[in-house]
This record gives sequence, structure tokens and C-alpha cells, in this order.
Amino acid sequence: MLSPQLQAVYQRVSILQQRTNDLPESQQTLLAEALEELQAVLEELQAAEAELRQQNEVLINTRQAVESERQRYRELFELAPDGYLVTDANGRIQEANTAIATLLNVSQAFLVDKPLLVFIDQPDRSLFHRKLDQLQQLDKLQDWQIRLRSPQRSPFDAALTVTVVRNTANQTMSLRWLLRDITERKQIERLLENLNAELERQVQERTADLRQALDFEAGLKRITDKVRDSLDESQILQTVVQELAIVLGLICCDTALYDLALATSMIRYEFTNRGLEGVASSPSALGQIVAMETLPEAYRQLLQGEYFQFCELNQNSARSVTILACPIVDDQDVLGDLWLFKPPHDGFSESEIRLVQQVANQCAIAIRQARLYEASHVQIQQMKKLDQLKDSFLSTTSHELRSPVANMRMAIRMVKIALAQERNAPDEVTKLEKRQTVDRYLTILDTECDREINLINNLPAILILKHLYCSQSV
Repeated sequence: MLSPQLQAVYQRVSILQQRTNDLPESQQTLLAEALEELQAVLEELQAAEAELRQQNEVLINTRQAVESERQRYRELFELAPDGYLVTDANGRIQEANTAIATLLNVSQAFLVDKPLLVFIDQPDRSLFHRKLDQLQQLDKLQDWQIRLRSPQRSPFDAALTVTVVRNTANQTMSLRWLLRDITERKQIERLLENLNAELERQVQERTADLRQALDFEAGLKRITDKVRDSLDESQILQTVVQELAIVLGLICCDTALYDLALATSMIRYEFTNRGLEGVASSPSALGQIVAMETLPEAYRQLLQGEYFQFCELNQNSARSVTILACPIVDDQDVLGDLWLFKPPHDGFSESEIRLVQQVANQCAIAIRQARLYEASHVQIQQMKKLDQLKDSFLSTTSHELRSPVANMRMAIRMVKIALAQERNAPDEVTKLEKRQTVDRYLTILDTECDREINLINNLPAILILKHLYCSQSV
């Protein structure tokens, strides 16, 4: 297909060829040569025109493709979920998509030709300047966290990714910015940090609890071994107050034993932790007797086997302490109590109270065993004394019983001798004397027989008197 210009030229050449016959022969030859050259030129022009037309079609198709691609990228730019900006090398906004306008709560037209700096929160602007200067030597800056703001929105956290566009001379032509609102991510990060901190705190607390439990278990075993191996009540009480004060880091610890008949409590042992920092010396309460009626509510709970803790304020010395009172009780009765003293800001935890109760139970068992041992020891001594008294009584009784019998035996022998002498006497005077001798020995025999009978009759009464004497002596 020829262009209208070439068609007009071809028509003009055709007319000239038709008019050639009307010219002289010499001119016809020249005109024919000229027309042939013109025809060749026209063919070349036709070929060039066809080539140009083809090139134009290719250029048109390429331009349409480029335009389509540009439109597609423009749509991607506009409809992208993240904010996009194009700025010059100084950070002045040239293009902005819908997402960044929505993010900053302004119109796209408002953003164009504005310095990006005005949308940076005031505290981060110096950092923005430094980062912008660094972009002269970098090609890309990724995940740069900064706080953005706008007149219609309060500051929020954002992550920036910047790509540098350079020309062939390596000069910065423009900057392409990708902006994401990371407020939710920051909140999640802070939540995770808080959760991690809380988890770490719980782990540390649990570790401390386990370490404390192990220390308490070791302390309880040590106290149990010491009081179990001892049958001395004084040593048991002294060991308990000292070990509790050391294991629990107490200011002071004391123990008292009850006299329920008199309703009194006597402090038997106390231990003050002198090595504890800030512990001031205080007068000793050792040996002090406390009437239960002076603290009726406290001793009511202790006598019921219940512990309690409270904070005591001392107005005179401006000192205060936390006190834990725990009864020493077994399945029979309340034997006494333990009083533990700590600084006012450091109360007794459940694990510490549980340890004190376990120690108090072991102490009660040990005291009961020591008292049983002491009672058995006293009984053994009583039995030994009774054995001695019995032996003495039997020896005395045996002597008392043998003495009349020996006298009676001697009297009988003398009577026999006197009777034999009477029978052999040569005269009546001698016989009369021997008869009087026999009468005297018979009187002795009768007297000793009565004495023996009285001893035998009085033996049960003597045994009762001996038993009463032994009981009173014991």
C-alpha cells in the first residue's frame, strides 16, 4: 500500500509519459531517460516507505506494550498494600501511592513536593538526616525503623526500605521508599518482651524457690538428725533456735516451755544472729516467765495448735519487726512455742512457715522422747534405791528374827544342862539352886518366844511402813 504522496508522483509520471509523444524526438529521448531514473527513485522510495511503515508498526506496538507495562506498574504502585514514595536525592516527595496517603491520613496531592522530613517525628529527625547522608554511599537501606507522624495522625512506628536510583555517572537521581506501619508488630514485640521478662522472672522465682526448698530440706534434715540423736531437752531446744535463726536469716529466735497448771510460759533458750547486718543488740529475755493471761488471744491460738504472724511496732525505739509464733505440739498436748523475729519488710513465706512447723513437730517428738528417757532413768534410780532398801530391810528383819531364836536355843540348852545337873545334885540345896536356874532359863525362853511371835505378827505392818518410807524417799 502506497502513501498518497507516492501515488500522486506515480500519476504525474504516468501523465508525463503520455505527453512524451507530443514532444520532439530529441526531447523524447531525454525525457524517457529522466522518467526511467525517476521510476527507479520511486521504486526505492516505495521500498523505503514500506520499511518505514513496518518500523513504525513495530514502534507503535512497542510503545503500546511499554504504555501497557507502565500502566500496569502504575496500578501496582497505586494499589500496593504498603506505602511507596519516590523522592529526589534530598528527600523531597515526587510521587506517592494511595497506601502512604492512607497511612499518613492525608491526600496524595498533599504529599507531592513535600519534604519527607516533615513527616518524621521530631526526636527521629536527626537520625533521618544521618541516614539520608549514608545513602550517598549505599545502594539500599533495609528495615530502618523510625517514627512517622502527620498533622492528622499521632506518631507511630514504621519500617523503611530505601533503594537508590543512580545515573550512568553514579549520581543519585531519585530515592524509592517502601514504608510499612509496624505498630502492631511493635506491640507484639513489646508483648513478647513482657512475656519473656515475666517468664524469666517466674523461672528465676521458681529457681529461687527450688533452691530455697533444697536449703530448707537440708536444714530440716540437719536439725532432725541433731535433735533425734540427743536425749537432752536443753540441747534440743538450743539446737532448734540456733539452726532456725541461721537457716531463715532471722534477727532472733527463742523458745519457751509451758506450765499449763500455772498458765505460764518460761523462755528457756534464745539465739540472736549477730552476724546479720543491721541487727542491733537488745536485752535478753532468757529465763523470763510470761503469764498467759497477759496475751490471752495469742496464747489461745497457740494452745489450740495454731501459728500466727504479725508486725510489732516499737514506738519507743522506732523499730519494728515481723514475728512468727508457732506452737510446739504433739498428739498429747502443747509443750511450748517458738518465736521468730525478722525485719518488718521481710514477712514469713508459706515455705518458711511450713519449715518452722516441721521443725516444731520434730522438736516436740524429741522433747517427748527426752522426757520419757528422763522418766525411765528416774524410775531406774528408784528401782535401784528400792532394791537397796529391800536388801537392808531383809537383812534387818533376818537379824531381828534370828536373835530371839538364838536366845531361845541357848535357853533350851541351858535348861537341859541345869536339869541334868539337878538330877545329879548330891543334896537338896544344890537341887533347889538348879531348879531356880531352870526356872530362870524357862522365863527367858518364854520371853524370847513372845518376842518372836510379836515380830512375826508385826511383819505385815512393818512391810507397809517400809513401802511408805520408800515411796516418800523416792
